[in-house]
Amino acid sequence: YQRRVHGITRHRGGPPMQSPTTFSLSALFLLVVVAQQAFAVEATSHDPLKSYGYSPHFRRSKFTSASSWLATDPADNTTECFTQLVALYGLAIAMKNISLLTPVAARMADASAHPPSGMLGVGNVQMWGDYSACYRINDNATLLQPFELDDGTSFVPSAHYCMATLVSTTGKFAGQASAYSPRLGLCLPPSCYENATKYWLDQLLAKEAASLTFLPPNLTSSIECAKPTPWTAGAICCLVLIVLLATLVVVSTALDYWQLLNTRNPRGGAHAHEHAAVESGEGKPHELAPIATSDNQYQKMMVHVQSYDHPEKERERERAGRLGKLVVFLKRALRAFSLIANVPVIMAPNKVPAKFDKDDDSVRPLDLRSLHPIRTLSMMWVLLGHTYLFVLFGGLQNALKVPEILNRFSFYMVRNATVSVDSFFFLSGFLVVYMLNQKLDSSPFPAVQYYVHRFLRLTPSYMFVLFVLAVLASHFGEGPTWNNMQVDRDCVKWWWTNLLYINNFLPNHQTDESGGCMAWGWYLANDMQFYIVCPLFLFLLRRWRSVGIAVVTTVLLASFGITLGLCIHNNFLITNQFSDYFSAVYIKPYCRISTFLVGFALGYFMCYKENVVRNAPKVIRYLIYFFAAFFMLGSLWGSWFIKDTESVVLSSFYETFYRFTWTVGLALLTANLTTGHGGLLHKVMVHDAWAPLARLTYLCYLIHPVVLLVNLDNALIPCYISDIGLVYTYLGNVFITYCFAFVCTLLVEVPCANLEKLLM
Repeated sequence: YQRRVHGITRHRGGPPMQSPTTFSLSALFLLVVVAQQAFAVEATSHDPLKSYGYSPHFRRSKFTSASSWLATDPADNTTECFTQLVALYGLAIAMKNISLLTPVAARMADASAHPPSGMLGVGNVQMWGDYSACYRINDNATLLQPFELDDGTSFVPSAHYCMATLVSTTGKFAGQASAYSPRLGLCLPPSCYENATKYWLDQLLAKEAASLTFLPPNLTSSIECAKPTPWTAGAICCLVLIVLLATLVVVSTALDYWQLLNTRNPRGGAHAHEHAAVESGEGKPHELAPIATSDNQYQKMMVHVQSYDHPEKERERERAGRLGKLVVFLKRALRAFSLIANVPVIMAPNKVPAKFDKDDDSVRPLDLRSLHPIRTLSMMWVLLGHTYLFVLFGGLQNALKVPEILNRFSFYMVRNATVSVDSFFFLSGFLVVYMLNQKLDSSPFPAVQYYVHRFLRLTPSYMFVLFVLAVLASHFGEGPTWNNMQVDRDCVKWWWTNLLYINNFLPNHQTDESGGCMAWGWYLANDMQFYIVCPLFLFLLRRWRSVGIAVVTTVLLASFGITLGLCIHNNFLITNQFSDYFSAVYIKPYCRISTFLVGFALGYFMCYKENVVRNAPKVIRYLIYFFAAFFMLGSLWGSWFIKDTESVVLSSFYETFYRFTWTVGLALLTANLTTGHGGLLHKVMVHDAWAPLARLTYLCYLIHPVVLLVNLDNALIPCYISDIGLVYTYLGNVFITYCFAFVCTLLVEVPCANLEKLLM
């Protein structure tokens, strides 16, 4: 029983081993003497520590050492924080009388961490205290009476909140907090900020670790005190930009609506000019380019950005000279922000392709509507994986449930949710080749338009979200862990790497602790780099097919070899892939290009051999579905069968090929669906409801980590994970992400695309 209480288990013939319960008990006793000094004395006849089997000698030595330490400065250098702590708690501790506490000291202790239930059962070491109660002390004027000190000075005992996290100073993850790290919320006097609090807390940890053998060795504290986020010039500029964009949208929409009311045809009441035509096909397209799409979106969409004047007046102004042309241009530019023109772009259904003639062996255009649900479901899968990632590895009341969840067979669909990003790479390669190859059949390669258009389509929204994250997101809330949102993300230093799409190489995530700005932008860097080299591969295939095939195959095999070599060299196992794996393998283009090449190969094949799949016998089509399911399900749950392996080689082989096999299965499924096969599945996949959600994918990807972080770091209490609770959290994240994505698409993405059309 005592071994259970102490968190010690003993193997036969072996030394005692410490379990996570050790952290629970160390946090409990640290809490008793630090965070609640006043309540840790013998105030009642009941001795709670005896119920845990501790001797009176243990209890006396505990409080004697703590009290003597609090009464004298170990460094013989009394600080302001130490002096104020002694003034608040010293007398009550020395006399062991809780009634000697002043009201403000009692309130501070009450708002600080308490020993929670479930410390031994579910690993609850999250003792956050009461953040709101701590700051409510400052609203009570009767409590804020000056304290007179022995030296004749005084201080007003206002309160502020600090979070202390206990971490080990040794081991591979030294200094890094986890879901198992004890966190103590401390309501402290005004002078006790990070440095001072860490000083006396580390002193106490050192003394207690020496006297109590069950405490983990080499513990230190990490202190984060709550503080208001200052309004910097960058935050104000960002807020002004948002207000300006919203004003443009409102003014443009109002003028557009006024023009509609004043340009009626007297005969039939129709509009005098086409207001917001959404077409497909001819002309220069305006594409909504969500994540992982080609330069020419698979559903070409055009918005006729017109001015508010009658066409005759426009022509008169254009003939009037430069000033008249400038007026027309400015009015058209303003109308680029109109909701009346832009909302139909997002909500419009796709054009239904012509029906296939089963007896026709010629190559026909593909039915690309079925790609909408693949993109939408992949985005929701990304959200699912990140929801679990953010919650499970944050502060939890039942941290010991995490291994149980991670090892469930059903949870491997979440553990391997990273293949959803490979679905985007696959779609990007497929669409770029399919669209570009068709364009090259009728015109030379438009190099400037190809690269400039891609940059202008992706960058404005990307930089807008980065700007908001860097300077404004820290104003979206407060709470015990809100310092995670206030942390300096080094965006001032590294924003240019995102702008140039090289943030998967710079900064070096293995040597630079900051990790750069907007870490999830690694995907966009990879996608842009693949987009840049794609025309070279296609040129070789079109000019010298055998040479092109050899080059693409060589790149694919090189990607496999590099990935396998890095995994073996770094001893990556399926169970220990952490930050080193992320920086060395996960975000590097030479390790991720294999899935892009699968899409590339399918796109090129369907340009010339689409009729082979369309006219395939039914048994062949069923076999295609079977192998698609086999490859995709095998990629998701293959790691479950080797989860306990200690073989680095086996783990490395799985890591090298499971993403590739996932996209091979996805390619087989796509080949069937885009040629009109699939029956009921095809009807569901081409439903118009998928199109609006798919067009929001790009902004969803950019915004969703901000939504998750704001939700997580605004929490006033640690999360208690449960299946139904995580479902509600996930659905809320999906809804809020898509709402903000819709707003940002109308504020930034579609207007910038319209302006690009005017300029180019």
